Amino acid sequence: MRNLCSTIIILAFTLTGCIYIPVPSDSPARPTGSAIENEGLNLIKVGTTTRENMLLMFGEPDGIFKDQNLFVYRWERRRGVAFGFATVPGGPVPFWNKVSLDYLLLIEFDERGFVKRYETRDSVSEDTYKEIEKW
Repeated sequence: MRNLCSTIIILAFTLTGCIYIPVPSDSPARPTGSAIENEGLNLIKVGTTTRENMLLMFGEPDGIFKDQNLFVYRWERRRGVAFGFATVPGGPVPFWNKVSLDYLLLIEFDERGFVKRYETRDSVSEDTYKEIEKW
């Protein structure tokens, strides 16, 4: 009987699992607009594109830094869904969570309001915002 209880306890903890289900990333989400695709990035020309052009193309940025000279746009693209079961007293409990990838577009303007430089980043972490301040 003791071995049976031990086996049941071990199985309860080892049968906890998770599965990742990929989801096509055709539906980007951005709270203040749509994702910025390569076609949009190709419209940005250093020394030619202005701050006003950027606002017309992409709308209000998600963040403005360095005395209005740095715009930050952020969006996410869903990559899949993690689905699984967690074992708790009383039986397994299902859970799911979206798996997404965050993107940033950083645009710095010169003193005349023209794009000085820009870059995209495909990850966002706590350190990202510290890096933005240094950028």
